[in-house]
Amino acid sequence: MSFRAYVIEPLQRFLGAVRPFFASLDAGLVALARPFGAGSAHPLKRYGLLLGAYAAIYLVALLPVPWLGLAVLLVGYLGVLAIGRAWAANEKQRVRIVRKLDNTDPDLLPDLRVSALLAAAQLLILFPLLFDTLHRLSPGLFTIHEGARDRSLAAWFAFTLDAVSRTLIDWLGWKGLAEGVGPGSVVGGYLILAARTTIDLLLVQGAYRVLAIRSLVEEAVSALKQDPDITRRLGRRAVGPLLTILRGPDKDRREKAALVLGELKAASAVEGLIAALDDEEPDVRWRAATALGQIGDARAVEPLVGALRSPAESVRSAALHALGSLKSADALASLRELLQESDPGARAAAVEALGQMQGAEVVDALLAALGDTNEEVRKAAVVALGRRKELRAGEPLIQVLAERTNPAWLRGEAARALGQIAGRAAVPELMRGAADEDAFVRKCSASALGGLGDESAVPALLPLLEAPEKDVREAGAAALGKLKAREAVPNLLPLLGGPDEAVRQAAGQALGEIADPGSVEALAQVLRDGIAGARQVAAEVLGKMGGARAVSPLSEALGRDADKEVRETAAWALGQLGDARALGPLREATKDAEKDVRDAAEEALKTIETKEGAR
Repeated sequence: MSFRAYVIEPLQRFLGAVRPFFASLDAGLVALARPFGAGSAHPLKRYGLLLGAYAAIYLVALLPVPWLGLAVLLVGYLGVLAIGRAWAANEKQRVRIVRKLDNTDPDLLPDLRVSALLAAAQLLILFPLLFDTLHRLSPGLFTIHEGARDRSLAAWFAFTLDAVSRTLIDWLGWKGLAEGVGPGSVVGGYLILAARTTIDLLLVQGAYRVLAIRSLVEEAVSALKQDPDITRRLGRRAVGPLLTILRGPDKDRREKAALVLGELKAASAVEGLIAALDDEEPDVRWRAATALGQIGDARAVEPLVGALRSPAESVRSAALHALGSLKSADALASLRELLQESDPGARAAAVEALGQMQGAEVVDALLAALGDTNEEVRKAAVVALGRRKELRAGEPLIQVLAERTNPAWLRGEAARALGQIAGRAAVPELMRGAADEDAFVRKCSASALGGLGDESAVPALLPLLEAPEKDVREAGAAALGKLKAREAVPNLLPLLGGPDEAVRQAAGQALGEIADPGSVEALAQVLRDGIAGARQVAAEVLGKMGGARAVSPLSEALGRDADKEVRETAAWALGQLGDARALGPLREATKDAEKDVRDAAEEALKTIETKEGAR
């Protein structure tokens, strides 16, 4: 019989048989660690539970009831082992997280390194109490020399400490005290051996775990350039190494370090990231500014305000967003101070940052910025007030639009903002804006009038459908559709045959929103005679609002139109109408040469047949 068959295979079978037992034992120890604080992610609570549990154990052990003391001391001993196993399980899970086998947030896991150290230190108290209790219960287990009998507890403490560091015992002069106790029987010898083996195993395990943690951190940080997510998966343990990299020579690694520090939202990284705002590389500076915004620490306010003066647009933008996310009183005060500076770029940046913040003081500052001497600053204030839909800004914005000496782009932005906040009070000035000589002002005024929903604006919008600028025609058509202006239908229909697709789409959308039954015949005519783009839009609009009268022209287009996109849209439109008269043309269309048309026809058939079956 071979060595493998005689030794190796039986050993493998034995290990396979006992593995479930040891796995269950390990799981039991991990569960036992929870009452000792191993399940708490909050450090102070975790240490409090651990030390509180052992304080209670020591108090009970000192009671004049040896058997009760023995029981609680054994529980305390098992607690030390349990915390060690919980630490091992915790570190194994962290390895799985870094290697992307587990997506748990590592910072939600308790860091049991200090807990394991505190638990191991309890052996210096547990073992003396345990041996002293056993000696009281069974005096023959151990021998205590004459000089140590009055100090038996201290002698057992020195004896236990001797197992950790004989050098320390010699330095303290406790060698004689440590030698004053020893085994008095075979069982006592085994108990002492078990105690010393436990200490040795915990020391070895601790050293191994510390080295394994260091190795894992180095491995994850080394992947920073190729895959920052691996480094992020270390959680807070990555902060120290990343701060070191942030001060290093490699600009790509500095940029990635700032990125990960922001994702970790580590408050301990704030000072390092503030320093990185002065980095020579703009990419590092904007990453640092972004990270400071993600962390949200008020210490970053002044440095971020300073970053608004950066010549790099990316850095200024990141600082803007960061300050907006901070939303602190310090940020507001600093930005208001920045509004008084002579540099118009800095003032405009301050206005943009204020636009992301809330509060009456912010609105006051933005309204004041409308009177700034610089056009860019005023524009930033107009956009910010429009975005926040601030009602108090209505009248000032109307004045900006009405002032013809203002640049056209500024007046256009004011019109756009008025469409979001002002209500009917702005309609007269917006109607004048719709007739302005500048195309941008007319376009923005038209969009604003459509959003306000005042039908009195229709006469001012109709001429825009004949404007030479396509953007103005598109905005006018969209606004008339929102107002559901039936009188605009004759003016909208010709746009379906225009050369610009965006205008055709806007006109078609408007006709669908107006849904005037009287336009069905005109749309059917476009569907028969218009250009391909116009025919497609007409088919789409008929599908939305055509009713029974649209079935015939859509069926005809489905069967005869030369353009496959028109046929596809006609099939979709017939499905939307849900009229059973379309079943025949749609079944015929399932034989179309184009797959998209066949698919649309089959989908429309399902829609109509489902509807008919439900009746």
